[in-house]
Amino acid sequence: MKKCIYIIIITFFALSCENEIPFDIKDNPPKLIVNALFDAGKYKNEIILALTGREKVIYIKEASIDIYINGELKEHLAAPEIESTPYGDIDIIYKTKVRFVPDDVVRIEAKTNDSKYQAWSEVTVPYPINIENVDTTIVTKNTTWNTPDEYLRVKTTFTDNGKQANYYRIAMLFDLEIETQSPNTLNDTVIYQTVTESLMVNEDVVLTDGRPSTEDDDNGLLTPVQNRYGVFDNSRINGTYTMITSMRILYSSFGYTGYYAPDWYKYIKRIKVKARVRLMSISKMQYFYLKALNTYDSVDYDDYFNLPVRFPSNIEGGTGIFGISIGNEVVMPLKDYIPGISDF
Repeated sequence: MKKCIYIIIITFFALSCENEIPFDIKDNPPKLIVNALFDAGKYKNEIILALTGREKVIYIKEASIDIYINGELKEHLAAPEIESTPYGDIDIIYKTKVRFVPDDVVRIEAKTNDSKYQAWSEVTVPYPINIENVDTTIVTKNTTWNTPDEYLRVKTTFTDNGKQANYYRIAMLFDLEIETQSPNTLNDTVIYQTVTESLMVNEDVVLTDGRPSTEDDDNGLLTPVQNRYGVFDNSRINGTYTMITSMRILYSSFGYTGYYAPDWYKYIKRIKVKARVRLMSISKMQYFYLKALNTYDSVDYDDYFNLPVRFPSNIEGGTGIFGISIGNEVVMPLKDYIPGISDF
């Protein structure tokens, strides 16, 4: 119903327009796309280069990237890693092992081998925010099909310095240690995976921009955009704050089996589960980029009927995003999943 109302409103405004703005694709030559969201805690960070196109982007493998820290060249990347995805696509990724600390000024310069396209960006590494306490509870809710689901509800306490505008991101993940058998040889094996579900933030004042609710409400005409990426600033925080987030536990309801492990799920003996809560300081541009991505990934966003989402860019000479996050995490073991015992 909501989609239909949107269509009616947009159709009305479209019919009300009398002037047309001419558009010439020749006036919009390709730009170099640089996407690099670094995490100070990772051993390797990824950079993706591409060219804008009329219908799709063109990924680049004939290029080089220089990475500077505080004006000193630290790494020269000239050969990307080419990886196949489970869907048959090819990922072309430049990977860096450069390490950095708070207040470092990190600069990346990228150019194609023919020097036709060149772009650069510079970001200062923020100071980390520390998790002071984590309190967890398991809550049970009913799904749309009236099937019980288990959720991990987490209260994360931290203190913001409040002396300047700060930008953060909170995330929850599950680390899985899967004891199983090979479907081909039936030999015992262990498989490790890190997966995540949609982050639920509807109970928290800061993460909902002052509009918390006890339930996910998707019945209103102007439903607030879901904060899927858990980004926030300190404008609503004064000192110490306890943030509330939740995420569905993988083995509840329809369960883990068959969805995340379609080839060997019948052979699972046990899944050891650990939850990770991550709290990160992020750069200002990364904050606004993820805010825009929240809108684009919203269930109510439609490419045909909504206005285009405008993504911010801090790439000079091209487009894209360069950001750096730094922080810490708390790891919590949950109960094991055992087929036939842990199921509802």
